[in-house]
Amino acid sequence: MGARGRKLAYAAAGALLVSLHVFWAARWAGGQRASAPWDPAVHLDTAADYRDALKAGSLGGLLLTKTKPGHPPYPPLYHLSLIPLLGTERPDAAVAVLNLLWLALLGGGAAWVALRAGGGGAGALAAGAAVTLSPSLVRLHREAFPDPAMAGLVAAAYAVGLASEGFSKRRWAWAAGALA
Repeated sequence: MGARGRKLAYAAAGALLVSLHVFWAARWAGGQRASAPWDPAVHLDTAADYRDALKAGSLGGLLLTKTKPGHPPYPPLYHLSLIPLLGTERPDAAVAVLNLLWLALLGGGAAWVALRAGGGGAGALAAGAAVTLSPSLVRLHREAFPDPAMAGLVAAAYAVGLASEGFSKRRWAWAAGALA
């Protein structure tokens, strides 16, 4: 198989992987009828706290959002990304679709690291598939847990850090800092 054929095969395999995740998320979200369990419900409630602080224009409310019992202070980006879902009929089910974006960031970051490490297209596809098909992530991405988002940000920061070539490329270095 030539280089063009390999690229097409990798693209097709990547599209199949994405389609599988979309199918799982849609199937789960469509069949979800029970309310969110305690932990995901608390994350949705934290997102509502951020929404309320934004509506009030309260910088202090954004920076000093109270933690919930049994929850450490999580980085706010994930909870901020949940805000648009709070107006939906079933935010606990819609979160599975949002988390596909975080899972894509994780898989893309892992694939980029594999490419930078010399793994080629096959290595990149294997890295992206291995990390996104991890049973714990497949389970976690269906509910409002920040773990896949934080893992995606770490993978992207690591990949961008590698692209900065020892932080000698200023734009990549700034991007790595922003992601971290």
